[in-house]
Amino acid sequence: MSKEKYENLYIKTFGNFDIKYSGKTIFIKKRNQAKLEAILQYLVLNNGKAINPVKIIEDIWPENDYTDYKKVLQTYVYRIKNFLSGENYFGKDFSPNLSITNVKGDYRLDFLKGVILDENIFEDITKEIKEEDDCNKLILIADKLRDIYEGEYMAGFYNEYLVLRKRNFYRQLYSASITILLNKLYDGKIFDSEIIRLCEALFTIDDIDEDVNLIFLKTLIRSNNRSHAKRHFDYISVKMNEVLGITPGRSITDLFKKEEKEETDYAFQKTGSLVLSREDLDRIIEERIAERLRPENPIYTMLKVEITGNIDYIPEESIASLFQGSLRKNDVYAVIDGLNFILMLYRVNYDAVPIVKLRIIERISKLFKEEEVKLNINVYPTTTIG
Repeated sequence: MSKEKYENLYIKTFGNFDIKYSGKTIFIKKRNQAKLEAILQYLVLNNGKAINPVKIIEDIWPENDYTDYKKVLQTYVYRIKNFLSGENYFGKDFSPNLSITNVKGDYRLDFLKGVILDENIFEDITKEIKEEDDCNKLILIADKLRDIYEGEYMAGFYNEYLVLRKRNFYRQLYSASITILLNKLYDGKIFDSEIIRLCEALFTIDDIDEDVNLIFLKTLIRSNNRSHAKRHFDYISVKMNEVLGITPGRSITDLFKKEEKEETDYAFQKTGSLVLSREDLDRIIEERIAERLRPENPIYTMLKVEITGNIDYIPEESIASLFQGSLRKNDVYAVIDGLNFILMLYRVNYDAVPIVKLRIIERISKLFKEEEVKLNINVYPTTTIG
């Protein structure tokens, strides 16, 4: 490692503020050290600007009870200068890197030499993402970006209002850059596992970004992780309503309308009729039971339909129309035997069963002439999932 690189100070503004030298923090934890760090953090935020002591104190601690702002700040600045000139973890003079000067009673921090600011690296990486099209290189670049963006800009700052503008800027730049990168990976068609990994990393910072969620859901569906996709869709639907008071955008909802239709059609088409096989029904039941872990997921009620009378069975070609008109597209059913069926009703709770029961009995009864076939139709709930 060259001497020039070894002398660099690394200022970390994403996540918890820190100043590092040779990979280690230069701070020594002492009494009132948090206040010293807060003032230094404020000066870094406003580097190159001369700021009045009264404004500095009031910006950091609006509800302070200090009577002599200049004297208070003078004391802290003196300690910061001593800290930078040798009273630090390394016992090293960093004043050639960071300089605090008094400009007609105001204080200004300047970066002199050998100062690496993570914000600058971050912005350089986002430009690199726009220019790079090699997916393997993009994956490495994404990891570099994630390593820099360890959390919100100035996450532990005393007065969040002062950092809100830059925090929002960097959050949006991060999301936009990851979205560009993810779209490039998605078009590459063989990087689904990397897309899922990168999305989940972003969700620790912002889990309701619509563009990223759309790519995430499309990737889960494309990689046959449909149950995961459905659970995530339900999760963000609830979360967006709680946080923003809105539902997911049209691109996401249209994706799931299409997915629900294709999933139902696929299950029906496997048997060549509208009746699920027991294997398909068992698979769906297992998925729905697993969803109970998330309280916001929809409820499913299972019904058993028993038909008795002077018939032995219902022909397979007639089964397709047996429940048509009484069930909806997301309701599914399977044959137990010739005259017994299991139904799974989507978003139906136990209290609604009597109404559904009457509708089913009425529909089945209309399919048979009363003078030819005497039927007794019994419909009763077996369990509710959710």
